[in-house]
Amino acid sequence: MIPPRPVGPPRWANKLLEIFCNPLLLEEVQGDLYERFNRRVETLGVTEARRQFGKEVLGFLLPRSGQRFAGLPKAFRHQDAYPKPTLTFMFRNYLTISLRNLWRNRQVSAINTFGLATGLACGIVIFLLVSYMFSFDRYHAKADRTFWIVTDIRHENVVPTDATPRPLADVLRQEYPFVESAVRLENTFGRIISVPNGKGGFGKKFEESRNICFTESQFFDVFDVKWLNGNPKTALTAPNTVVLSERYAQKYFDTDNAIGRTLRFDNQTNLTVTGIIKNPPSNTKLRYDVLISYGTVPAMMGENGKQAMQNWERINALCFVALREGTSPQRLVDALTATGRKYLKTQDAKLLDFHALPLSDLNHNPQYGGTAPRPILYALIIVGLFLVIAACINFINIATAYALKRSKEVGVRKAMGSTRKQLIAQFLIETTLITLTAVVIAILFAQLGLPLLNNALAILGTDLSVLDLVKPRSLIWFGALILGVILVAGFYPSLVLSRFNPVAALRGRLTTKQVGSVSVRRGLVVVQFFITQLFIIGLIVMMSQVRYMQQKDLGFYKDAVLTVPVPTDDPIRQQTLREQLRALPGVEQVSLGAEPPTSRQRDPVQFTFDTHTEAEKFPTRAKIGDMNYIPLFGLKLLAGRNFSNNDTTNSEAIVNATMIKQLGLRSPGDVLGKRLTIWGQNRIVVGVVNDFNTDELYATIPPLRSSITTPRTIWQL
Repeated sequence: MIPPRPVGPPRWANKLLEIFCNPLLLEEVQGDLYERFNRRVETLGVTEARRQFGKEVLGFLLPRSGQRFAGLPKAFRHQDAYPKPTLTFMFRNYLTISLRNLWRNRQVSAINTFGLATGLACGIVIFLLVSYMFSFDRYHAKADRTFWIVTDIRHENVVPTDATPRPLADVLRQEYPFVESAVRLENTFGRIISVPNGKGGFGKKFEESRNICFTESQFFDVFDVKWLNGNPKTALTAPNTVVLSERYAQKYFDTDNAIGRTLRFDNQTNLTVTGIIKNPPSNTKLRYDVLISYGTVPAMMGENGKQAMQNWERINALCFVALREGTSPQRLVDALTATGRKYLKTQDAKLLDFHALPLSDLNHNPQYGGTAPRPILYALIIVGLFLVIAACINFINIATAYALKRSKEVGVRKAMGSTRKQLIAQFLIETTLITLTAVVIAILFAQLGLPLLNNALAILGTDLSVLDLVKPRSLIWFGALILGVILVAGFYPSLVLSRFNPVAALRGRLTTKQVGSVSVRRGLVVVQFFITQLFIIGLIVMMSQVRYMQQKDLGFYKDAVLTVPVPTDDPIRQQTLREQLRALPGVEQVSLGAEPPTSRQRDPVQFTFDTHTEAEKFPTRAKIGDMNYIPLFGLKLLAGRNFSNNDTTNSEAIVNATMIKQLGLRSPGDVLGKRLTIWGQNRIVVGVVNDFNTDELYATIPPLRSSITTPRTIWQL
């Protein structure tokens, strides 16, 4: 008789277990599996018992989830008996626990989230503004090797100007091979653009204040411009040609297909449209919609036009230079010095000093018309950081104050085997969830506030949007901001919570002194109060400055004064217009002049006084107006009288009190009857007015003289 086959588990399963199981645990694991196998033989039969034995061994070798280990012997769950859980499994576990904790403590979570979102929203708005200001004219392909040439007039005080003599750009192009291209352009203000109606008249007329310039075809070599129609190489080579932006073509002709159409410039010159370009972006200082060929300028200046184009004494044209790749900027500096020695030969021209500024400084140098000085932008960055830091400190203080309520949770998790690193990871994930939620809310808050900021900065043409955050330049600082907030706001609370003593935590013996360092928490509170006080002080100072600007006596009347461009140079027609405006109800006075008191349209000019043969060491600002100019603006006469008539051949002049001091005269009356020679014309001083502001409030009032000439603008009160 053949003895019965012994009942036992599959040999292949035993062999796998012996190969892959930790030798220190093999005996314990096999014992548990054999006990379970024997019980199943009695209840389920040999076949089923052997099948489940093999399944459990395979499950031991290939663990994938917590459910896979259910029902296995206790020894199988020993941390040395298995491979460690995967990162995906751990992250999913941490995320689940974090969501449960945040929902359980939803009131505290909501306070943390909205507090953090408010600070982030303020920071995002400020950083978007700063990023926008720093982006001006940096989008050009040659921006890193393009330079803006400026001129300083050297007197007793250096007078900075943003322009150069007209011949400079042409000399740089022709005489220096390392100059790839150079372009000159001239701004023009208060011009009238008329659209002919084809019947000998004009269908539309527009007054254009600041977005017209005369320039050369090299403009399109130096700066990136997208063309819709026309040839950039030839569009501005001929005189009396003009290139329009897309929106201005629509404005003038109701179509962007305006090639060959005609415009009338200032009622004296016909311009033919030779090109249509895309609208200039808002982040450029060269925001021109009407580009007129530079060859048009000499003809508009009359008989002396060609001579004026070669004048090195007058500063008229903005000049930009693009260097060839690899050229050192120092070569351009040396070239400007050599050019000055070669061409600035007269006494007035020798006072000019050229400088090369990077194109990126075009918007950041207030001396030359920049509207966003770097110190102000850096101060805004600090303000934005302070706001975000204050929000993070508030988050930290709330988290550490709430830590006692989570002490038992930490104690249980430590008793179950959680390490400190795992706890820190858990709490950082909670902070990340709160931060990401706060970021979404902050973006919504920022989008609601940006229209108000755009309206406040409408004069700059800002068009900020939260969509700017997805631009490559913005993504860098925005990603760094989010990461910094997560680390700053989450790391310290996670350290505090993860170092709790599990025994003390489970017994409820933790105190507030043990919840983080007292000195650290006090320091955070002090920093938070410091930032708050700094903002309050800053707000008080700004309110005081605004109140000062509103209440400051500028030395002239500024209320209820309107300016209107004059469309004609004919004195008779101007007088007719003056009388018609004066007859309007509510109009008290009308004056014809070239500029208001605070205008800086004219650069300082040299002059000679009395019998002196050489020009004075300081320049003067010239204001042009008629005999109604002084009474309309309420300027106070200190000595002498007003102009005797409004004749443009009038040879009288009026100076301000600062000029009396600069000339070294004792009293205002000493200058009366003396001669001033300016622009080659002799003027007799008939009056002295009190000083009034012509520049920013912080600027020194310059010496000033006023005379009568052909006016360009009407003031009506």
